[in-house]
Amino acid sequence: MKTSYIIEAILAIALVVACGKLAASGKADGATSSADSVALSNIMTRASVRAYQDKPVEDSKIEKMLRAAMASPSGMTGSHGISPL
Repeated sequence: MKTSYIIEAILAIALVVACGKLAASGKADGATSSADSVALSNIMTRASVRAYQDKPVEDSKIEKMLRAAMASPSGMTGSHGISPL
């Protein structure tokens, strides 16, 4: 029992020290790094550009996309994947 209390105390102290270092670094006040701002800028200014070619899609590619869709989770229905065709 005493060992678990000692471990919990050490972890609590480590958490306090880590929070103090985070606050001292200035990151805790919502400041973003340049990588964060670049990523956010890319997300906010993106545009979809599609250039279609007038040729059929191979059956193997369609099969691969359908298999990936059937294996993917679906958050809307709570089920896993879509029903096979």
